[in-house]
Amino acid sequence: MRFQVVLPVLLLAATAGAQNPPAVNPRGAVNAHSLTPALSIVGRGGLVMIGGINLGPDTEVVTPGVPWPTSLGDPAVEVSIGGRQAPLYSVSSTKIVAQVPFETAPGTVDVMVKRAGVAGRPTRLTVTATEPAVRSASGDGFGAAAASLSGSTFNFVVSGLGVTSPRVGTGEAANPESPAAPTLPVTAYIGGLKATAVVAHSTKRAGEYDVQVEVPAAARPGDVLTVVSGNRASSRTTYQSLSAPEIQFLKVPTGTPDLRAIASPDLNGNYWIGSAARGTDGCYPSLMFDAVKQTVSAVEGCLTNGNANAITPAVTPNEGPAMAALAGPPQAAAPNGVSSKVQIFNPALTGTLSVDLPGAASQLAGAAGGNFSAVIPGSPNRVVIIDAHTGELQDGPGGGANAGGQGAILGLQVNVDGLTSLLSLPVQLPQGRFGVVVGDSADAPKQAKFAILTAAGDVAASKAFPDGWQALIAPAPPANPGGAPGGPGGQGGQGAGGAAFQIPRGALSYDADQRVVYALARTSDNKHGFAAFTLDAAPAKAIPFPDGWYAPTCTAQIRIVDLELGRQKALVATNVQETAFKNVCPGVGFVLLDLATEKMSTIPLPGTAQFNASPGTSGEVNDYVYGTNSDPARPNTSDSLFVLDGASNSAYRLDLPSGVASFGNVTVVAQLGLLIAPGINRVAGDAGLVVFDLDKLETRRLPVPDGFVTVAEAGVFPATRKLVARGIKPQNGGSQFLVYDLTTSDVTVVANPEGVASVGPAAAAGPGGGGPGGMPGGLPGGLPGGLPIGPGGAGGAAQARLMVANGKANSVAAIALASDGKQIGMVVLRVP
Repeated sequence: MRFQVVLPVLLLAATAGAQNPPAVNPRGAVNAHSLTPALSIVGRGGLVMIGGINLGPDTEVVTPGVPWPTSLGDPAVEVSIGGRQAPLYSVSSTKIVAQVPFETAPGTVDVMVKRAGVAGRPTRLTVTATEPAVRSASGDGFGAAAASLSGSTFNFVVSGLGVTSPRVGTGEAANPESPAAPTLPVTAYIGGLKATAVVAHSTKRAGEYDVQVEVPAAARPGDVLTVVSGNRASSRTTYQSLSAPEIQFLKVPTGTPDLRAIASPDLNGNYWIGSAARGTDGCYPSLMFDAVKQTVSAVEGCLTNGNANAITPAVTPNEGPAMAALAGPPQAAAPNGVSSKVQIFNPALTGTLSVDLPGAASQLAGAAGGNFSAVIPGSPNRVVIIDAHTGELQDGPGGGANAGGQGAILGLQVNVDGLTSLLSLPVQLPQGRFGVVVGDSADAPKQAKFAILTAAGDVAASKAFPDGWQALIAPAPPANPGGAPGGPGGQGGQGAGGAAFQIPRGALSYDADQRVVYALARTSDNKHGFAAFTLDAAPAKAIPFPDGWYAPTCTAQIRIVDLELGRQKALVATNVQETAFKNVCPGVGFVLLDLATEKMSTIPLPGTAQFNASPGTSGEVNDYVYGTNSDPARPNTSDSLFVLDGASNSAYRLDLPSGVASFGNVTVVAQLGLLIAPGINRVAGDAGLVVFDLDKLETRRLPVPDGFVTVAEAGVFPATRKLVARGIKPQNGGSQFLVYDLTTSDVTVVANPEGVASVGPAAAAGPGGGGPGGMPGGLPGGLPGGLPIGPGGAGGAAQARLMVANGKANSVAAIALASDGKQIGMVVLRVP
């Protein structure tokens, strides 16, 4: 594990003796098995690795056996996690391995190291009931799992599976005479195929579980291994290893209509549905592609979708092994009932599973546990959960507003003392309630209040803004008749021809620790700040920004970012009182609110730098806030990336590597702490791909291989640290897959199967515009509650989705084209 030291105090501690406090890297507490970047997540009873300087003795001290002590080394080293003493496996000057006590309450907690009774500054860690993490063979958190294979039995080690029955104590191993199993069910998948698993807490080690699974017959070396517990999926590792890329060609039958979209289960990259355009009968002609069996077959009957603008009928639940679709033809159009039958496509089953619903559903969606949910219209609506393996039905959450959550709140008519315009997206509060700002006008409110709403939209409480302060509302963007443009990086979405709903332009954020809601606010003379609303009866409090600093009121969406490592809220800021929308909204730094003291501070960008505060060119990942210096003369291009490190409160600039003049929209890879963008000299991708490594504070280039003119990212694969791109050859010479190793920057050119000239959409059309999910820049995770706003895209008609990377299954599928540009089948690439 590499720990980047960024604070000067840590450098000083390196030359100091043991009398100085231990200096923990502010990003130094990470899951010991997955090594996911801070803010890292560890399940109760799981293992944490802590990095820094002067933590313990120069020579590592390792606990000889169990139980693990809470004090180790000389002078003694101690660790507290969430205020509880943590058992220690090993301590050294730069690294500690400890166990998160089973008794730790879930949430974001402090991690503090003491040496000789002297405490260092704490860092933070998120603790959950379960967070499966598979030990890797390399110890780097990715690649093949540390495992053994005996016949068809695969044995490996997992941490973070939570409490057991009978109970194993913190720091202890299980009693060999009384096997201890996790209290929550554990499911294992190899290549997306469910594997029979036997799980028991180790009898030799604290914080670890021994897992035995029977390998499914169709599993192949290199398939991704996933362990799920408590609806939490493990870090990605693989079942054995795949030494080189494997590509398969699956030919479509003669006469097949051109496909418009392809989709696969979240956990299985060998099983795909390809669908042609929706017909006038509401049906999507579809094919089933099975890369393991090497078969292509027509899907019998009619598959449909409650959304007539959807590009595919297939629904693919998060962390699920199957796909499903409503069976048509549709009886009516949503929001009325569309179909009372669902077809489930699960590669673990023989054939398609047909499920009869108790009524006609208006929509089908993914549900927890990789299952499906169907909404049956009524008063109230009825939600039915469908088991992805058996098709069994059970009632889901109640209908009406409560079923839709935050999204449903936005659809309600809210009236707070005569104020009816919703000025902010709702924030989730305790007891199933929501916080919103409501005013007398959506564009220029003169009156506004903060309100607490029940799930049904009833007003439980309301408060006025502080005296002299009013809600701050971002300016409206110019009208866009073709739908919202896509966000950064990735493939465009559906863009159904304009939003069906106007997104509120106020900004609201909730601090669960102190139970305070913060809203952006302004005075009559346009000073900016926060209005702080507690959930009790106390009046609101004004927290002004420092003089000369303002929220970026030249963009239509102003984001308040949570910086958990430093217990702060931040937003991009400017030194100009902007009043109108600009395509490039200049920011000169950041304003930060310390949640413990409610004091404001500012961090300017280096020198006289500016960057674009508009969504789509700025964002947040792993407690870094980033932005680019977009050039108005060259939309969607930049030559510098600016970063605020929320752990160290430092801002810096990452310049481009040599050979690259600028870069395009970035793709966020949170699991690896990376931002990736096409490098540009004349056109996107002609300078390769640019990788911004936020933890290492470095930038590198993945070059265009000989024989190609441009490259475009297809997807990133955390399980093996690979990136797949599509390389375009000159003079309409076709395209091929390229596999880059993100640890070495080496590239492998994958030869096309015989007869295949190009993979993915025709090169002239590009791989798809825009980016994943929602309005530009992404409100995090998209809009709540499934609002009727299509994902990304250039607007207007739905774009074809002809190349899809499945990052959880280490595969990429793309339409195969002959030299004349006609579709002839599908290629499926297995990524090593």
